[in-house]
Amino acid sequence: MAMTARKVVTGEFDVLWNGEPTPYSIVNGSLGLSGRDTRNHYGIAGNGKVSWIGSLAKCKKTVAFWLSKK
Repeated sequence: MAMTARKVVTGEFDVLWNGEPTPYSIVNGSLGLSGRDTRNHYGIAGNGKVSWIGSLAKCKKTVAFWLSKK
């Protein structure tokens, strides 16, 4: 079982589980700003709400954990 994050646009990723779409997506709360003097803050969007997590890597690990429990 594998989770994949597919880039839609800068700062937004669709989440796939075993190649199938899920109700989750990963979004950049920093409005796509990146580079010097900015820190990106990512969250997991799904079911009408966003859970702000932190880094992109942590979001990927968190959503993979959620999906593995289903």
